[in-house]
Amino acid sequence: MLLFLSFWTCKKNVVRIPEHSAVYDLASPIQLGNDTTRVYLTDYFLYPEKIRKIIPPSNLKLIKEKGKKEILLIPEKDMKAMENIRFQYEGYTYDIPVLRSVKKPVVFTFDPQGKQYRKVQLVGDMNAWNPENTNLELKDGVWQTTLYLAPGQYSYLVVLDGSKQLDPGNKERIDNNMGGSNSLLRVGEKAGKVPEIFTDRVSKDTVFLFYQNAVEEWFVYIQNQRLGEKYLISSGNTLGIVIPEDARELKRSELRVWAINEYGVSNDIFVPLEKGKVIEKASLLNRFDKRASTLYFLMIDRFKDAEAENNHPLDTGEVLPLANYMGGGYCWSYTKVERRIFRFSRDKHNLVVSDYSKS
Repeated sequence: MLLFLSFWTCKKNVVRIPEHSAVYDLASPIQLGNDTTRVYLTDYFLYPEKIRKIIPPSNLKLIKEKGKKEILLIPEKDMKAMENIRFQYEGYTYDIPVLRSVKKPVVFTFDPQGKQYRKVQLVGDMNAWNPENTNLELKDGVWQTTLYLAPGQYSYLVVLDGSKQLDPGNKERIDNNMGGSNSLLRVGEKAGKVPEIFTDRVSKDTVFLFYQNAVEEWFVYIQNQRLGEKYLISSGNTLGIVIPEDARELKRSELRVWAINEYGVSNDIFVPLEKGKVIEKASLLNRFDKRASTLYFLMIDRFKDAEAENNHPLDTGEVLPLANYMGGGYCWSYTKVERRIFRFSRDKHNLVVSDYSKS
């Protein structure tokens, strides 16, 4: 009887990877909000109606109404920085990582110092530079609002009756890259405390990582299945990941790795596999590997004044002359990029990429 139980437990921990996945691709982590997050199952599964069971972690409340192809997720206070939701679908399991919101309430105040304003707003990194997204309320002579922000730095200005200004109550400034400056808001930065993970080496069927800062739990996935402790070998500041045998049956598969501690989630590691072996040579990643594709974005450099005819300087006295134009345009792109990466043909209104060169 004991031998039977032991065998059953081992079989239960063996990863079974379907030949044809029910998920569109590698499932992106679900990013939770501060309260309730609505997740549309059609964003992940081809046929959500075939899901037989959804198993959330104990510290994440899940609500699913019968017949609806969506779920509601409500995090408990003790939820860790990352968790996992398991889906049972046609005899296979699929795992999707879930990220706790790192945003915390931050009370922002503006003291008018006796001056009267009809409307006070905030514009900056925290609201996509749209003042209509953040209106302050006047309470006991002070304008204030509550923002939900992740740890980091936020460049901003206050908007007083439509006029954008530096915050007189905050002496911290940051360059606005246009010859001026913005006010700077700092929110509980924890850099240097979250885990940092790096690839180390490959030995037979095991991938080794090393890490800095304490790790409380590992989240290792192959395709859309989380690997259990059976596949993880931890020693010192090194983690070994045993590649499951099922990966040998797949032309292409991928390992994804995260680590967490009390301060948050690490960077992620992505390891491409072919027939269960780590792809170590870039030449094996061909043009049909979408994760090996390079997307080029041609940005017009407004600080290269190639065509004076399209300049529209601001008459405010607050912008340095070097930056006070809206120049650039196709002329700069054509002259600077033509012989380096792309070959262009040019008509009256457009630049057309006619050839690509690796020179």
